Amino acid sequence: MLFRSTDRTYDVIVSQPGNPWMAGASALFTREYFEQVKERLAPGGIASIWIQGFSASPESVNALVGTLASVFEHADLWETRVLGDYILTAYDGPLRFDLAALEARMGETAVAQGLSYYSIYDAAELLGYFVAPVDAARSLPGASEINVDDHNFLETRLQRELLLRREVDVYLSLSSVRTSPVDRLAPPEGERAAALAARLERIARAKQMVREARVLEARADALGDAAAVVQAAALDREVGRLRATIEAL
Repeated sequence: MLFRSTDRTYDVIVSQPGNPWMAGASALFTREYFEQVKERLAPGGIASIWIQGFSASPESVNALVGTLASVFEHADLWETRVLGDYILTAYDGPLRFDLAALEARMGETAVAQGLSYYSIYDAAELLGYFVAPVDAARSLPGASEINVDDHNFLETRLQRELLLRREVDVYLSLSSVRTSPVDRLAPPEGERAAALAARLERIARAKQMVREARVLEARADALGDAAAVVQAAALDREVGRLRATIEAL
C-alpha cells in the first residue's frame, strides 16, 4: 500500500476503490485505513472517500460513516446525482465554506467544464449536495459499529445485502440528519451571500419534496394486489404533483 512505502504527506487524498464487499478493497473501508489517511494528510489537507449506498442496508452505510467519524473529528457527508453514491470529505481541522474562493475556483475553465457534466453551474448547486457533518450521523442505527481490520464485518455483510436494493431506505436514513450548509459559510458578504442562502433554501425545499415523492413511490410499489390499484393511482398522482412543484422551484 502506498502509505506504507512513503513518508510523504498530501494536500488531497482521493479514495475511490471497489465496493466494500470486495476482497482487498474492503480493507480500504476500515478504521485502520482511515487512520493512515489521516496520518498522510498535510496541514489543511482534504481526504475524499467514496462509499456505497446501493445494495446495502442503512445500518451498513451508517457503520461506514461512523467508522470514518471514529477517526476524523471534522468530516462531512455529501450525496451525488446518482442515488446510492455518497462521498465523505475529511479534514484535519474545522472547515468553513469560503463563498468567494469557491466561486473563483468554479469559474476556472477546467473546473467549470468538469462540473458542467453534472449540471453544476454555481456554488448553490454544488453546496446543495451537502448532507450533514458526519458527527450528526452518530445517532443513526448502526453508526456505533466500527469496521476494523480484525473484524471487517462489512465485507461479508454487504455481500449478503447485494440483492436488497434498499438505496431508497439508505437515502431516507441519511436525509433524516440533513443540515443546511449555510451555517458553515465563512462570514457572509452582503447581497451575494443572501442570494446564495435563498437559492439553497429553494434547493432544500425541492430535496424535501423529492424525499416525500420517494416515500410515496415506495408505498405505491408495495400495493401489489388488484384491490390496491385505486390507492396506487392516487399515490402516483401525488408523486406527479410533487415533481411538478420541484420543477417549478
